Amino acid sequence: MRTAASVIVALASTLTACGSGTASPSAPSRTTETVSTTATLRPDGSTTYPTGFPTIVVRQRGPVDATVTFSPTADCQFYFVVCSTTIPSACGTPALHLESPRGPGPTLTASGTLAPDTYYLLMSARVGGVPLCSTVPVSGIDLFYSVSVTHP
Repeated sequence: MRTAASVIVALASTLTACGSGTASPSAPSRTTETVSTTATLRPDGSTTYPTGFPTIVVRQRGPVDATVTFSPTADCQFYFVVCSTTIPSACGTPALHLESPRGPGPTLTASGTLAPDTYYLLMSARVGGVPLCSTVPVSGIDLFYSVSVTHP
């Protein structure tokens, strides 16, 4: 016949071996990656990418924080977009991407939840076909930027 004391000793041994069961699950690990590129800012506020669009791969659904850093251009308002490379209409579709608020810089941030996919990291100074700069020369100007992305 077991006594309460022997049951408590057995239970304590089991809990010690297995853990108390009260530990909270650990948060999924997150990775921070940095991507740098140079785009050409055109007079119409659009950007072109001579070396290709900068991208990042998100491997599992979760929160994404992306911050772009760049040298401001005196009279420009920029925005920064993180959008899917696999859905052609994703860039410009709020439900399918992240977008920063407009601003002059030197940093802009876009945050939200993204599904696994490959994403473009794009800058622009144009909204609805309207340029957000007024003094960009016809030849355009180089826009060097660096993006730090934290994701699952």
